[in-house]
Amino acid sequence: MNKIVSGHQPNYLPYLGFFDKIKKSDVFFILDEAQFSNGDFHNRNKIKASTPLGYTWLTIPVEKKKIPINKIKIKNEIKRSDKSWYEDHLIKIEDAYYKAPFFNDYFPELRKFYETKRETLFDFNMPIINFLLGAFNIKKEIVIASELGIKTLSTQRLVDICKVLGADTYLSGDGGRNYIDGELFKKNNTHLIYQNYHHPKYPQQGDKFLSCMSAIDYLFNCGGSL
Repeated sequence: MNKIVSGHQPNYLPYLGFFDKIKKSDVFFILDEAQFSNGDFHNRNKIKASTPLGYTWLTIPVEKKKIPINKIKIKNEIKRSDKSWYEDHLIKIEDAYYKAPFFNDYFPELRKFYETKRETLFDFNMPIINFLLGAFNIKKEIVIASELGIKTLSTQRLVDICKVLGADTYLSGDGGRNYIDGELFKKNNTHLIYQNYHHPKYPQQGDKFLSCMSAIDYLFNCGGSL
């Protein structure tokens, strides 16, 4: 039987495709040593909202440095309309979803993570990711890449992670087709497969369905069964 490994950066409030990849894997690694990318989803994501675009961004204020994600610090002193950034996020989430069928089932627990002050982006994002894994009843082995002691880069790093974790198959997101060296996987007798993710359409607040919102959009509207 194949042992499938996949991984991703520890994004903020990830979208459903993030959790689909975990479900399709035996082991999932959190790529916490990846370089922080301003404008990516490391510190921001979208939720459905009553705006002209139909959604709004939730962005955690962080230092903008070209360093690993696990070293990025949150700027907790930043205010938004005289509120802390986390109070602002909580208000926007509640305003967007308080009428959703499963809001009261999950929001009180989610609120606790915002009310616990964290110094780094990684230490804030990971508890929320674990909360969502539990809410979606996804029980897979999760490892932190920086704890594996692997120093190689790019595709070789992915191959070496598979070796350390005893996997014969690596599951990449669809975007990996643009940068992964498939020949290197072949040389190391490791299968390379792609997620080929198709975002589901589900009951959602508002008239027009918007895909690729944060997974909390699905959670509040549909509950924990993926």
